[in-house]
Amino acid sequence: MGDVVHADEIRSHATVLEVVSDSPFVAQNLIGMDRAGNTTPCNVGRAQSWGVAASFANSSSRVENNVFVSPSGPVPCDGATGVIASAAVHDGGHTSLELHSNTVIASAGRAQSIALVMKGGSYRNNIFIADRADGGSALIRNQADSFTVEDRGDPAVFEHNVLWNRGGGPLYRDQSGDVFDIGTVNNGLSNAPNAIVRNDLSLLPLFTAGYHLGPGSPLADAGTPTGAPATDIDGDPRPNPRGTNPDIGADEIP
Repeated sequence: MGDVVHADEIRSHATVLEVVSDSPFVAQNLIGMDRAGNTTPCNVGRAQSWGVAASFANSSSRVENNVFVSPSGPVPCDGATGVIASAAVHDGGHTSLELHSNTVIASAGRAQSIALVMKGGSYRNNIFIADRADGGSALIRNQADSFTVEDRGDPAVFEHNVLWNRGGGPLYRDQSGDVFDIGTVNNGLSNAPNAIVRNDLSLLPLFTAGYHLGPGSPLADAGTPTGAPATDIDGDPRPNPRGTNPDIGADEIP
């Protein structure tokens, strides 16, 4: 485990948080958004601008209880991505980048909005949202350098996540260009041996301010307790009430 990125507001241009060949513990941050709800402005003025909230390359980080919002502002980026996740590969081809209980929002890019571009890793109890009204882009895209089993980009674990595309477009696009609905995600996302892919949902989270879950949210008590953090982004205990399952996303309803 490397350094710690904890309880902060991180705002910049283009790629807000970039981790390369390192594995910090990243927890309880607003990345790409401040506490007043203002997002990082897009780095405009280039031939093509692309806003990314966070990028993890060759990383084994544990990432929990964060809100990631891709840069936007008055002038949308050409493209918007919440998180680019490329896991470090260890002996036997196992990957250990772990995203647990995060809320990831890809703002409305002019050309594309992609909440997660992934290559390996484990994902539990996360919310992934593409905020593009025309639904023209996949919410999650699987990216790999080759088509070998060891490097095809499939996750080791992908369970109890929420995938929502505001415009109703495809939820998942793999490296072959095939698009999946939520049923196909749960039944055939990964070809990796012993992969855990199950219980993923496509539901409107019902957010309040700051991407907190509102009353009546279907994400309440819908997560898995496996590996879940003991508190949420605000330090409130998980699960609430005790003895139930945790809520999905960075926030636990008090």
